[in-house]
Amino acid sequence: MKKTLLVICLSILLLLFFLVILPSFTIRKRQGTSLGNGNLQMSFIKNKPINFSFISDKSNLQSLSIDMKNPAILNNSKINFKISGPNSQREIVFYGNNIGDPSSVPLKFDSFSDPASTTYQVSLSTDNVDPQSLYFITNQDYQPLFNSYYLQSDLKTNLKTNFNRQLNLFHQRNLILNVIYITLIVYLILAL
Repeated sequence: MKKTLLVICLSILLLLFFLVILPSFTIRKRQGTSLGNGNLQMSFIKNKPINFSFISDKSNLQSLSIDMKNPAILNNSKINFKISGPNSQREIVFYGNNIGDPSSVPLKFDSFSDPASTTYQVSLSTDNVDPQSLYFITNQDYQPLFNSYYLQSDLKTNLKTNFNRQLNLFHQRNLILNVIYITLIVYLILAL
């Protein structure tokens, strides 16, 4: 009986280590605000810059990933990206050949130190003149699809985030899947 109890306690501790503690040390980048549902295409040309804003749900914004399309990857036009927060702005220049057919274009910059609930303004412009060569993937309201990513450097915040994420995942799965999940993990731990 004592051996079984010891194995169960050890299994729970190892489960916490692999699902909460270890990822807290290794995963620093977290997904935040996003607009990700849609499949419309909006042409991106010289006289029509794209401007949008969003409110961050986390602090330390580090990158955006914007859904774009460059059919057959033939366009090599210059694209200017600018993101502005309340206290500073970041700019990136990239080219059409950095865009796939379609792809989510990662734009990484020095992280903003602004708190959560900060409004950011995003502006993209290009020297492209061919309306059939560069596109944004948009939703029904013609808002570009994007994902934002945040840098979490505080271990306490990472531990709390990982623990809450695992609890949410546990609650989202049905009871049978949770039992199978835990049984498999305990079996794998015992097999070691």
